[in-house]
Amino acid sequence: MTRRLFFSSLPLILSLAFVVIGNSGSIAEEKLKFATVLKTHPFHALPALAVQEKGFWKEEGLNVEWVSFRAPAAFYRATAAGAIDMGMGSALSTVHGVIRGVPIIIIAAMARQNHFYAWVAKDSPIKEGKDLKGAKIGVIRKGGAGHLFAQSVAQALGLGKDIRYIASGSMPQELAAFRRGLTDSLIFTSFTMIKMKLKGQVREILAVRDYLPQPWLEQILVARKELVNNRPQPARKTVKGFLRATRFVMENRSWAIEKMVSYSRYSREAAEILFKDIQYARDNRIKREAISNVTKFLVTHGLIPREKALPPEQLFTEKLLPR
Repeated sequence: MTRRLFFSSLPLILSLAFVVIGNSGSIAEEKLKFATVLKTHPFHALPALAVQEKGFWKEEGLNVEWVSFRAPAAFYRATAAGAIDMGMGSALSTVHGVIRGVPIIIIAAMARQNHFYAWVAKDSPIKEGKDLKGAKIGVIRKGGAGHLFAQSVAQALGLGKDIRYIASGSMPQELAAFRRGLTDSLIFTSFTMIKMKLKGQVREILAVRDYLPQPWLEQILVARKELVNNRPQPARKTVKGFLRATRFVMENRSWAIEKMVSYSRYSREAAEILFKDIQYARDNRIKREAISNVTKFLVTHGLIPREKALPPEQLFTEKLLPR
């Protein structure tokens, strides 16, 4: 090609290049897999839906695939296997997983407030925490979050030896046992129990958060350590886009309620009540003492041997938070 022919063809070449870039999104798009632990839980689903619908990741030059699970165990297995790069989960499960060898690290605080409550039947004689003496509390499994929180409440009330825990194995079975009167109380979130509450079938007698050490850390973002060490830039952009989505959710109540109705299948009445619990942390920095309290909680309840507990500095990093 002669010099004159090259320059005369340059506009056409550039036009074709822009067409290719426009059709593919970006030549240099970074690909990542981001997961949420619970598929339809509003707290997990809403920012994931927002970040995709509003293009917050796309604006960062990212091609992020959102993957959702129905249980925490599946999320941590997939992350340990390298099938997931980043995600959103609970601090308790994450700290427990890290100590058991899952190669992840906490990168941002998403929520500090716990939404578990102790529930009883509407006509139950149990009116407050101290009335749980001798009660049978239903939990999905021993060692699960509900069981741990129930134990924490019992110990704080001085009822450690006066409560029985009945594990059913699944949420539907646990609710069925409760309806049949086989258990006296349940430890579940407002998101799980709202339908029964609106039907006048249950009422809450205490909030678990009042019995947890403070400061506390409930929901967090995590990333594979390999990603943090080798690809910090796309990881940081992924965090930035997701945090933009959480702000969008909190600032757009009508949008969030519509998604809770259409995607999470709540009634509009339930969605409007639950929206007050959709409060993401505005300060996403990790509090060292909060991580320490989560670790001590797991040690106290026998999930982590004391000698295997890790210092907070080995459990989190803030290098991926937006600057």
